Amino acid sequence: MIVNYFGRIGVTLLVLIVGSLSNRCFANPLLQLPQPGNPVLGTLTTEQADPLGLVLTAGPQLTVAMQSLRGSQAQFWTLAPVGSGAFRVQLFAAGSLWSLSVDPNTGQVGFERSAQTFEQLWRITQERARPGTLRLESHAYPGNYLAGDANSAVGLQSWSRSPSQLWYFDTAPPPPAISIPLQKMVQQSISPNPPLKPVMTRLSNSNRNELLVRIADLRNGTSSDISIPAGGVQVFEFQRDAGATLTERYDVIGPTGVILSQEFTTQVPPMILYDLSVYEKFLQSIAIDRTGKSPNPIEDINFQPKSVGYFVIPPGGQFRGEPIDVYRWAVQANNPGGVRRIDPNTFNQPVERVDPLEDVLRGIRGN
Repeated sequence: MIVNYFGRIGVTLLVLIVGSLSNRCFANPLLQLPQPGNPVLGTLTTEQADPLGLVLTAGPQLTVAMQSLRGSQAQFWTLAPVGSGAFRVQLFAAGSLWSLSVDPNTGQVGFERSAQTFEQLWRITQERARPGTLRLESHAYPGNYLAGDANSAVGLQSWSRSPSQLWYFDTAPPPPAISIPLQKMVQQSISPNPPLKPVMTRLSNSNRNELLVRIADLRNGTSSDISIPAGGVQVFEFQRDAGATLTERYDVIGPTGVILSQEFTTQVPPMILYDLSVYEKFLQSIAIDRTGKSPNPIEDINFQPKSVGYFVIPPGGQFRGEPIDVYRWAVQANNPGGVRRIDPNTFNQPVERVDPLEDVLRGIRGN
């Protein structure tokens, strides 16, 4: 068992520089992700696990868990950027490289010998809403993110605002007693697959109320908001990723020289590029003039956004631009708490109404 080697064999970790476990104040919180060939060293924790002093730890039976920081070799990992938005989270033990991995059958997170498989690749993005934190999305399970809970569990979850999905990377060096070999990426190349053309897609609203749809572009963290009236349609152009072939070669260098050289060629599946958060224009309150002095019987109508659900656009060729009923897709997702946040006053912008009462009645009737 590989756990038998922890405590007497050095573990390599290359981790992205974002901050310190002891101090979450960042002078430049939105740092550039490292480029291939420029890995870094440290430990990993989440916003939920950090207050308890828990970090990602390799354990018995090739499992991982959030455990107390104790300066163990099993707590120092290698975050190695390999290109095309893909990263390996690796360690070196028992004379081999091991990678944080997802079981293709069960979806459970553990670690396996580094190999030519996309189950060991992760897409890392910065969480702009929470400066200094990152998300790790599984290439094997697009739309699912690595989560480390305060109860020590590590697994995949669909996108949410949970602090268990927001990761910190600490580059504080290991204790002097821990000998960690140097891991270097000495070769890296990427060959994109033939590109897929973008598709124009009809986004429709089968609900009786107006919808606001926030379309998040996962490549750059930007978003677009579109309104779709009841029974209406909006057209949006979606780009599509075609996947790629990655080649990477590592040398692990100990005190006496190179002790391991390993090369991988991995077929990387297409990535999810967009997610959609759907909100309904919900009538919250009506102010009625009971004095008879106002020219309008209804003086004010207050609408609030009511979350419906969140879903992703299928990756690559799985999506051909077929029409999407955004209300139906969002309801079927059954995750209203997973939507991205919007301004609660979005639906209360001033608009002209010929007859406010008729406008409200029309919304109630669904006409």
